[in-house]
Amino acid sequence: MDVQPWETDIVQANGWRWEPSPVFQSYAAYTPMLDRMNAEHLEGNRTADFVLLNFSAIDGRHPFLETPFSWRALLDRYDLSLSAAGWLLLQHRSQRRYGPLARLGDSTAHWDEDVPVPRAGGLLVMAPRISPGLAGKVASLLFRSSAVYVDAVFSSGEKVHCRCVPRNLGAGFLIYPFPMNLPELAPLFLPDPYPAPPDHIITVRFHADKPGEFIPEIPIAWFVLPPAAGQ
Repeated sequence: MDVQPWETDIVQANGWRWEPSPVFQSYAAYTPMLDRMNAEHLEGNRTADFVLLNFSAIDGRHPFLETPFSWRALLDRYDLSLSAAGWLLLQHRSQRRYGPLARLGDSTAHWDEDVPVPRAGGLLVMAPRISPGLAGKVASLLFRSSAVYVDAVFSSGEKVHCRCVPRNLGAGFLIYPFPMNLPELAPLFLPDPYPAPPDHIITVRFHADKPGEFIPEIPIAWFVLPPAAGQ
């Protein structure tokens, strides 16, 4: 049993055998290397048979914007076994759910600039590259970099403001669909194709408390996440 994102005391309380990811508290996987380590574990043959999952993060983050590589691996290799209040019980699947990312196109954003989200058949992945400038590199050495946020507008008009882990975003996070709670997340772990959500993100913008710490241009790669062959 593994528990995501961090409440591992449940394992000991129930006498389960713990098979954790290398960084077993996902909020601490704050670099691409750490995120990739967890993803490779979830995709490997030593991962847990079951994962007890809730949909939470610290510091106002959205889970997808915290460890995107690990989330894609989790969605790829686990099925929903049981749903309960506040938790999903996932079971490892022998076959991949998704194939390799298929490049859709590229665009460039700037800080506090609306970026239209393209529509594509299937699941859409957004991979922005947020790079520190000289001031940001100095700040990260002496203290820490400025906070970075993703502001999104849904087709219903709803707006969300989420903190992210900027260095990890380049791995590519799922933006269509973009669940905001556990009931919206659960269908992504079902064997049937994910139904088109009635509400979806139409624009995104990136905001930093101190944008001068970062390169002004934010290159974005867009991908479609297709079903694996035979799915």
